[in-house]
Amino acid sequence: KPVLMLSCSYSDLALLLRGNRREACAIDFGARQAIIVRSEQARDMLPDELKVGITLTVNEAKGLEFDDVLLYNFFADSEITKEWNVVTSYTEQCVTKEFDSSFVNTGVEKPRPLTFDMEQHKMLNSELKLLYTAVTRARSKLWIFDSSKEKRAAMFHYFMSRNLVEHLCYDSDKDNTPIKKLFFAKRSSLKHWKKQGDYFKEKGLWKLASSCYDKAEMPVLSSDAMGHHHVQLAKKEDKQ
Repeated sequence: KPVLMLSCSYSDLALLLRGNRREACAIDFGARQAIIVRSEQARDMLPDELKVGITLTVNEAKGLEFDDVLLYNFFADSEITKEWNVVTSYTEQCVTKEFDSSFVNTGVEKPRPLTFDMEQHKMLNSELKLLYTAVTRARSKLWIFDSSKEKRAAMFHYFMSRNLVEHLCYDSDKDNTPIKKLFFAKRSSLKHWKKQGDYFKEKGLWKLASSCYDKAEMPVLSSDAMGHHHVQLAKKEDKQ
């Protein structure tokens, strides 16, 4: 099941990503792991520790698959807020119909439901499609972290009510050993980084390919891929 992180604190997220390793250690993301954000601006705003991993926007991730995905601040960076509460109305409809047995007591405060309006809530449809694209990039493990309790509330409540997810709540005052055993980040070999670089090269994602070749300690391939990336950017500018 996907994993929801209930804490809104990045420091808690970082501890969970490191697992049992000490706080001073860097987070070692693997070649088949990705961090997905909403936009280029959101990627620029990522904490430095996360930028060392493979980071993509939702649009860049279309058509790609990874073993593990961390979806970071999808709701916090959303342009809508109260519109998400339409999902709460749907959740309530599910409760009154055939899904009773699959619901659990989430212990999470339920957002105030909002009745769907076709004209007023057009953006919600686009947001849900974008969310679907993001969460289906993971083959094995999906973690969802979001710093906005207000914006994430409706979807988190829905996921938990339907028992579709596991949830983690890090508490610095308690023994978190069982939680830390679920840590996300895992180191990859140079061979795996080379293979992932080849994968991005085939997809025409030259900047990501360059980064992977760099981690594979193949400077020539990395430089060549970055050259292709700059050519790609120049062609886009010419078209504009």
